[in-house]
Amino acid sequence: MIKGKSVDIRLFESLDLDPLFDLMSSEEPRSFFMNVRYEIETKSYSELEAELARMRSSFEGVPLVVEDKQGAVLGFVQIRSFTWETRACEIRFGALNPLNFLEESFAEAGRLMVRYLMSNKNLLRIFSRPLDVEEQYKEFLNRVCFVEEGLSRSIMYRKGVYHSVYTFGILREDLSFPLTDVQASEPEEAELARSGGVE
Repeated sequence: MIKGKSVDIRLFESLDLDPLFDLMSSEEPRSFFMNVRYEIETKSYSELEAELARMRSSFEGVPLVVEDKQGAVLGFVQIRSFTWETRACEIRFGALNPLNFLEESFAEAGRLMVRYLMSNKNLLRIFSRPLDVEEQYKEFLNRVCFVEEGLSRSIMYRKGVYHSVYTFGILREDLSFPLTDVQASEPEEAELARSGGVE
């Protein structure tokens, strides 16, 4: 578990399937677990459960949970696409309520993940790709010091509409907050390492 002042970040457990399914089933376009090969919103509960079990067993994009100090789930994080050559990875946050992105506690979760990945995984760059309609998510990324790097126009088809996808990135040199060492507990550290962490 990665501990902050107002939030903790832990590994995904089976009890988290219900809130994640609610997030995936939202009528709003969401790109959490964004993958151009399929739309996870169209999956049934059982298909989502099987997909997450596959991801966990293969340690591909191990989901993490953001929760407050009372244990209430605020959202999720997925880390994937570790690239050894460029020391980079993609990160995606999903909030149960899009307004959570505007809360300081969620910004703290973003900074925790950036610190953790850059301190413990020796990364130089982290990036995220929000859809054009995800205004709160883009504002969240700006608050965590991500910089808008570009726009791919009309490449994501969701629920009858083509969406453009932004790329936001953060480099070590961009950080406006201290890059202090953030440690995960041993089980989480082991599973994150197996998910493709850069050493």
